Amino acid sequence: MSEIRHIPISFEFNAPLITARGTISKRHGFLLAIEHDGRKYVAESALLPEFGTEHFEHAERILEGESMLMQSAPSAVFGLDCIRHALEKKDDREIRVPIAKLLPSGSHEEIIVAARQATVAGYDTVKLKVGFSPVEEDIALVNTIALELPELILRLDANLGWTSDDVKRFAKALPREAIEWIEDPCRSSMREWSVLQSEVGIPFACDEAFTETEILEYEGVPGFQTLVLKPARMGAITARANLLERMRDEEIVIILSSMFDSSIGLAHLAHLTTEWSSPGVAQGLGTLHFLKKDTLHPSLTVEAGHLVVPPLYTLADRLLPEYKRALEL
Repeated sequence: MSEIRHIPISFEFNAPLITARGTISKRHGFLLAIEHDGRKYVAESALLPEFGTEHFEHAERILEGESMLMQSAPSAVFGLDCIRHALEKKDDREIRVPIAKLLPSGSHEEIIVAARQATVAGYDTVKLKVGFSPVEEDIALVNTIALELPELILRLDANLGWTSDDVKRFAKALPREAIEWIEDPCRSSMREWSVLQSEVGIPFACDEAFTETEILEYEGVPGFQTLVLKPARMGAITARANLLERMRDEEIVIILSSMFDSSIGLAHLAHLTTEWSSPGVAQGLGTLHFLKKDTLHPSLTVEAGHLVVPPLYTLADRLLPEYKRALEL
């Protein structure tokens, strides 16, 4: 089998991302490629240290063969694993995966316009960042969207920016039937999450609030109903078996979330959802529109709120010429 090759990539965002960790204008990473049995496979290592991946220099050392640092380089390891996973699965199917549209940051009017556009485009579910503004402003925004677009399912992500009292105030003022869940509502223990979730009557989702180890070691049903996984900050695909089994035993829904991947990274994540997630659940893969540039031409398309993903072995044929040349494909 050929050696896995890699090249650095960098993408600017169409508009800077305003996050709890500051403003981010660019995402770095790597493209990986291999030729095997007459087929070419490509994968992506998406790096966002602000969201829990390693830094560029660290990932580069792993991709160049320095195995001593692999445990602390989840994105590089995941990218390598995507190549191996594609080789093993030999997946020849086109798939259609329901996705949630991530609404941009901005003024209330800009966010409401984006929600309207998502509805027109056929999305059933959108994700909205909350917790950066006073609770009253978030309540007004969510209520406006829920009243104007009652057919839209709302996922709210507080990025641990609220207190438990904020969560209670927020829940009392919302049309609960419009809210699918609140992701990472506040910083507290898992046991306190369980009590709070029951009290407010809105499901919680866990993204960054608790580590994989904390979840596996917790005795009792975790205090959330959905687990959001960003594989780029977790590492090897095969190392997730215990977590997946525990979540299935507890009947907790798993969704996969992008690290603002290009079409290549999204394609691998989409295929992985067929093994890790529940059928029909909208995945956190509606982020391609945030990037000024992509790796494929044509890019992956979205039809009626579903990401249309070809077989993984066809991705290399759609690589932009500059990447083909750099990867010697």
